[in-house]
Amino acid sequence: MTRATLRLVGRGLFAGLAVLLALNLYWIGRNWTALRAVATPTGSAAPDFTVKLLHGGETRLSDAAGHPLVLAFWATWCGPCKAELPSLDRLYRRFSPDGTRFLAVNIEDLSLREKVDEYARTSGLTMPVAIDGGLLANRYHVDTIPHLVILDAHGKVSEVLDGVHEEGEVARSIQHAAEASGAH
Repeated sequence: MTRATLRLVGRGLFAGLAVLLALNLYWIGRNWTALRAVATPTGSAAPDFTVKLLHGGETRLSDAAGHPLVLAFWATWCGPCKAELPSLDRLYRRFSPDGTRFLAVNIEDLSLREKVDEYARTSGLTMPVAIDGGLLANRYHVDTIPHLVILDAHGKVSEVLDGVHEEGEVARSIQHAAEASGAH
């Protein structure tokens, strides 16, 4: 190759990199809020939602007004989620008579509804299950599962728990949310 050809190739590569950089900066600028977002911050107002329930109907954030709410984000392919769901279901049976609401939010594609339903039935889940294809998880900036968002009775985020947590720890977090908001 001649020097002129090498210069031409170098300039072409440089121009291509400049265009790629410009496109990346444009994308980052348009998505900066989402990129900066981490889990919904403690003390912030919970993002509003309406989701379809696995067995029909729908629920919304406003349905829990005046009551603590536990949002448990999970998937059928997630081993740690499967390990935590039975204890969350026990907590549902323990706290729901006092008014605490629970929602197991499956983040999988809506086309997997039958698989989610089969898992919920065979594992004996009694708490309400929603499947929304990950839309609610995006609103709450969920980037790992299992992921719990515990809201107080005023719709404020009381605590966010990533990963598997001991049943007692989650119970204390629920109780704290209820006491802090005067719900119990």
